[in-house]
Amino acid sequence: MGIGGLTTFISTNHPRVGEDVPLDTPQAFIIDGNSLVHHLALCFDWSLGAHYGQLAWLLQDKSRQLACARGSQHSLTFVFDGPLPAYKVSERLKRNAQKVERLQLVVQAALSGTVAGAWSTFAVSNLLASAASILPPMTMNLAVHSLKEAGYNVVVSEIDEADAHIARLARESNGIVLSRDSDFYVLDVPYFVPIDVVFPIVIGQLSRPPSSELSIADAAVQGAADLTSRTVLRAVNRSHLADAMRIHPDHLPLLAVLAGYDLGTDPSLETLFASLQLHINRKKWPVILSLLRPLSCIPVESAISSLSKRMASSARLQGKLTAAFEAAVLHFGKHPDTNLTQISDAAASADPVPTSPVSVDPFLATLKTLASNGSVHSRLIEVYRDHVFWGPPSLEDDYKDSAWKVSLPIRQLAYVILGCEPETPITEHWRKGDSMGSSAVLPETLPAHLNLASITTHASWKHAFATLLPGSFAESCSSLDSMYWPLVLALRYIIDVRYKAGQSVGNHELNAWVCAGTLALHRNLAHASLASAHKPVFASKATPPVTRASLHDFAQLESTLNSMLLLFQAGLARCALDTPQQPPRSKRHQDLGLSQHTFWACLDGPEFHLCMDMARKGAAPDQIVAARELSTSPSSADLASVVQQVLSACADDQDNENSKIEIVVDYTSTTSAAKTRTKKPRVKTPKSKALGSDSSTNGSTSKDSGSCDVNSNKPTSSSRTLTDTNAESVHVAKDTEQ
Repeated sequence: MGIGGLTTFISTNHPRVGEDVPLDTPQAFIIDGNSLVHHLALCFDWSLGAHYGQLAWLLQDKSRQLACARGSQHSLTFVFDGPLPAYKVSERLKRNAQKVERLQLVVQAALSGTVAGAWSTFAVSNLLASAASILPPMTMNLAVHSLKEAGYNVVVSEIDEADAHIARLARESNGIVLSRDSDFYVLDVPYFVPIDVVFPIVIGQLSRPPSSELSIADAAVQGAADLTSRTVLRAVNRSHLADAMRIHPDHLPLLAVLAGYDLGTDPSLETLFASLQLHINRKKWPVILSLLRPLSCIPVESAISSLSKRMASSARLQGKLTAAFEAAVLHFGKHPDTNLTQISDAAASADPVPTSPVSVDPFLATLKTLASNGSVHSRLIEVYRDHVFWGPPSLEDDYKDSAWKVSLPIRQLAYVILGCEPETPITEHWRKGDSMGSSAVLPETLPAHLNLASITTHASWKHAFATLLPGSFAESCSSLDSMYWPLVLALRYIIDVRYKAGQSVGNHELNAWVCAGTLALHRNLAHASLASAHKPVFASKATPPVTRASLHDFAQLESTLNSMLLLFQAGLARCALDTPQQPPRSKRHQDLGLSQHTFWACLDGPEFHLCMDMARKGAAPDQIVAARELSTSPSSADLASVVQQVLSACADDQDNENSKIEIVVDYTSTTSAAKTRTKKPRVKTPKSKALGSDSSTNGSTSKDSGSCDVNSNKPTSSSRTLTDTNAESVHVAKDTEQ
């Protein structure tokens, strides 16, 4: 959460506070994983969509630079946030609502090309920062997997706030904490270094136009030189800071509360702080220091009592202020295993809070074990234990329903695989219109052919997984390399969903989806290993034209793959319960098969938009592949052959009269440009037969204005209503080229 204004105050008034820690001798670095991901994400322009492969490479490379800085063998431990505790639900809802507001700004910037057109303006930097705050939904999955694959120690905290876990590990190893979170100035850790000091970046530096001649590899070399040239790091702890501020170190938690740190503050305390001008950054620090400095010679218990009486006039307000101070002392002290739910409650009430009962559920224990080492995402715990699923806002057409809606049936299967009770609804939170909404969703019934009792190994689950989704593999697809299964399964699912909803998929669209996914998969896997001899240049050679249609298609594909990953991990957890063992480490990248990272490796936003643009202009798959050729193997000809195999697996009935794929572009034309056929009208599927109809799921209709049909680029003012995958009305109109 951070202590508002503290970092700025320290950098302005005490820039040299702390001591030098040598890099010539091995050091233990305890790294806030979430902070690192969000920090490095600022290097990219996320308004174009996901950069999963690029971010994975950058995470591994920056970590390698730090691990071998100055020729020493430094140890690195990455700690990520865990499942969300109940007391932080309101905070996440608030943050997601803010992301939805930013989403509209970012979408408009992407459609208008604002970000690509002007890199040096302050407004564009703000747009890039806003886009980076709306990270794609599988980003943390990718980060954990990539760092584990590189051989680093990765830990996932038992609760959403990993601060206490990081502090405990730092004390045990006398290590250096790296984070963006200003809490670590106050937490009891041996040393703290802000993460931007170790890894300085420029917002958007790895997404600049080709004229800047800056690739990811170029920036990595610059960063490595920057780190290699240093012999020491300037590190700080609470004693250094307290001495600089001339207050007692034990009183720093009180400073955090006065600065606005949120541990159960209520409106009455906020009003009190506002009356002292503690809500204004430039004015609050002199006031805070004037309150704390006279108390520097007395114990913290006495300081709390004195401060509460001095600041509040009523006994009730004094009690609340005292509780908030005591909770902060507990949080920022040496109590890494403290239940933060109890802390938050204690801040609002002086009454003692009973301890939570210890869980004895064997499957929950299995989930916690798997989540703690990053084998599965902690969202499985949130679903199984708390009956809640969070669909964070992501880059998509804000005129349409959330992309999370189309993949709902997949998550319903995941819920039943997890063992959620059929009569117990799961509360799903995702964007509805221009705000956040929630729906009560019941687990789906498993297909008749699936026997959960027979799924006890990873191999058996892998093959069962491929038959679970509607529109899943035909027999002719079974020979396809399992590396492509997530992409093929997701595309077949989307095609099936749209077909049953009365929406056709054009052959040019499918060509673009397959080309983009296959290119991204091979490019990302080729550069996934740091041992790769190839220079990892990911930057597009042209600025991709983004349309509402391509935004909508990419968001649906990303949501489907994310929900499939949730389903896949649910099965892995079920196997671990039946056969207790640690999931085997992934094989190396050249022979991964159906590994978790193949769910996101086939996604690349700029690549997707470029392929969509080429396909709309009539380019055949081999032409798209040749134009977007890789700097690594396979060759364009070999890759074109792979694309044809994936296309066949996605649309094995394409030549059938009742095909789900509509022939929009005639690639048999003898002219230089492919001919576009007139599209046949589709007959709307009856509402009762629409896939995923469920009266228990409450949705919302999307906006009429500016909505689009993903199969057309021609301007039109008309719109029509079709039945979507949840038997709710969505408005579909022809897309206008942006």
